[in-house]
Formats: sequence, C-alpha cells, structure tokens
Amino acid sequence: MRVLIVDDERMTRRGIQLTLERHFKGSLELELAEHGEMALLAMQERGADLLLTDVRMPGMTGVELLEELARRGLSTTSILLTGYAEFEYARAALRLGACNYLLKPLDQAKLIEAVEDGLARSLESSRMRRSMKLYDERLGDGIREGGLAPGSSSIDQACAYMEEHLADALALKEVAAAVHLSPSYFSVLFKQERGVTFSEYASRLRHRRAKELLLTTRSDILLIAEEAGYQSASYFIKVFKEREGMTPRQYREACGKP
Repeated sequence: MRVLIVDDERMTRRGIQLTLERHFKGSLELELAEHGEMALLAMQERGADLLLTDVRMPGMTGVELLEELARRGLSTTSILLTGYAEFEYARAALRLGACNYLLKPLDQAKLIEAVEDGLARSLESSRMRRSMKLYDERLGDGIREGGLAPGSSSIDQACAYMEEHLADALALKEVAAAVHLSPSYFSVLFKQERGVTFSEYASRLRHRRAKELLLTTRSDILLIAEEAGYQSASYFIKVFKEREGMTPRQYREACGKP
C-alpha cells in the first residue's frame, strides 16, 4: 500500500518515514512531499492509499489540499498533523472526511496506531468497492440480497460480522463460531491477516463507530456508548479521552457539531 507524507519540515517528514519503515518493515511504499502542490502532483500521477498531511504549510494548507483533492475526485483516506492552536483547521478537515488528526510533536505509538487504522479503512473501502462491482456484474439491476460477499476470506467475513454486531459483546469465541473456525486457530489467523489482535481490532472498530456517531448524529453520549458496544458511558468516556486527548463532548464541539 502507498502512503504519501506531506510536511514542509524535513525533519518531520523524515521522522515519520523512519518510524513507518521500522514498524511496517518495508511493506509500505512511502512517498514524501514538502508542500501541497507537490502532493497534488503525486496524487494525480500515482495516487495513495493513505495521506498524512501537515495542516499549516507555506502556500497551500493541509485543509486546502484535501479540498482540492476532493474537487478533482482524488480523495483518499487522510490523517491531519496539527498543533494545539490549530483546532479550526482540524475541524474543517474532519468535515472533509479526514479520518483522524495527530497533535505535534508526534507520539510514535499514536502515529503507528493512526496509520494502521487509516490503512485498514482504506483497505476496507477498496474491498467494498470491489464487492459492489462484483455484485453489479453478477446481479445487474436485480435486487441485492443481504449477507457476506461470496468468496471472501474467513477473516473478511469475521470483520463484516463484527461491524454488524458492534453493539454486542463480541467475544472471540462467538465470532470464530460465526465463521466456522476454532477459537485458537481464529485468534492466530486474525492476527496474521489484520496485524493486530482480535480485541485491539474490536476496540478500534468501536472507537471509529463512536467518532462517526458523534459527528453524524445528535444522540447523547449514553446512546452512542451503547451503539458502539461500550459496557458503560463512563468507560466509553475514559477510553475515548485516552485515545483522543479529549472527552466525546469536547470532540463533538471541536468538530463544530452541536
């Protein structure tokens, strides 16, 4: 998968590059750009599965870059790199569909987690597009039946099951049974294919769902916690603050949602 890193500070670009090279052991194709215009050209010519861009850069800002990519039909999964005083930019970027933002100076663990999540989102989007195309080819204008895409792997099916049952407890044993695998084999296979444990993947799914609900609904925190599968509102608030550095309510307000 291709990752485009856009930042006008050479040390930051290089630091992100080295961190990702070490963690992903060369499995990612990394490209660096020092300003928005260079990033636009790279996206036009080669595209990217994930875009990491600084917010404040000379010339074109990170938000303006996302706007221009959207205008040209080149949008991709993106992560914003921002300072504490730049929440207005981050808010605008989230409205444009950025999946995450990271505060500078960057924390390596949070950077890796955000990139893993971004790549998972990008991969899932690609799979969904392929599945929809396959359905279109097979069914034409007929009615699409529900269920899992034929031919998808056991882990793909498990992830789809998790998405559909996110409000439930989602025990590993239950999900393994849903795809007809033993719990022990399923656990090993899941880590091999997704790069993270089942429990960590479930945790990220819940967090992603909660963020989406915060931005797209007016549901109160208790309802969002329930829909995302958290055991209680207080636990949801605690976990959310650990990941985002702010409470769910503060996150919603920072993104301009009432």
